[in-house]
Amino acid sequence: MKLIYFFFTFFLFAPLGFATTDQVKTIQEKELELLNFKNLKNELKNDGLEFKADEKKQVVKKIKQLKKEMDKDKFLYPSSKEFSDLLVELWLVKNASTLRWDIVKPDYGIEESFKKLLEVLGIYEKDFYILLHNNNEISHFSIPYKESAVFLLSIPFIRAMDLSKAEIGILLLEDYFRIQEGYYFKQVVFDSQLYGTSFKEKSLDLTLVDNKLKEMNEVIREKGYSFQQQFDITKKMADTLKSDPNLWNAYISVLKKIDELVKSNPMFENYVKQYPSPEMQLQWLLPSKKKI
Repeated sequence: MKLIYFFFTFFLFAPLGFATTDQVKTIQEKELELLNFKNLKNELKNDGLEFKADEKKQVVKKIKQLKKEMDKDKFLYPSSKEFSDLLVELWLVKNASTLRWDIVKPDYGIEESFKKLLEVLGIYEKDFYILLHNNNEISHFSIPYKESAVFLLSIPFIRAMDLSKAEIGILLLEDYFRIQEGYYFKQVVFDSQLYGTSFKEKSLDLTLVDNKLKEMNEVIREKGYSFQQQFDITKKMADTLKSDPNLWNAYISVLKKIDELVKSNPMFENYVKQYPSPEMQLQWLLPSKKKI
């Protein structure tokens, strides 16, 4: 009986004892392998994983730098040129109710006619926007915008004189030359030290916008251009158009019609404050008649 009990106990517990000893040894060996960082480092090098880890660190570093720069850009004042373009858009939106440029109007074909006039004069690939509006206060005006120009043109103004497309093109050409001469930026000056700087952790200075909108209104609605500027533009128009009799006669015709309009129609009496003066322009262009 004791012999049977001995064999039973031996065969029951012996396998457990052998397995436990083997398992402890195996776990210890594995721990030693895991703790052997030198071997691990060598394995990483052999597999290229260490290089990949360094490469990933560089990528993460670049991403953080880009994110930092992007975050900084969110708090930058625009450059003077960007600010000027944004201001044109803002001014047009704020004055939409008085200018009424968003009314439904027929296609007068003015854009195509003006483009052809520029090409006849050897001026190619110039973008421009002609904004017809239903207000007589601003008869016509050109504003620099995104390497091109926005031409404001009053429908009541051109209808009052019954201007042809050719004559309207001549009127726009004058305004185009004013853009070329930089007259607008001589009057609405963008020279603030804030342009391109950061306002992060500072209060946003919106007086810059208000002041420039006020300047724009004064120049476009009231000040216009000086006698000297008007003389220089008239001379440039003469030099450009004299070689073409049709264009020259169209220019003289436009000036005569404007001169007659501002003298006879009170709706346009402020025109001479902005563009002094059609009568003087005609005297500059046409030789005086000698009395015998």
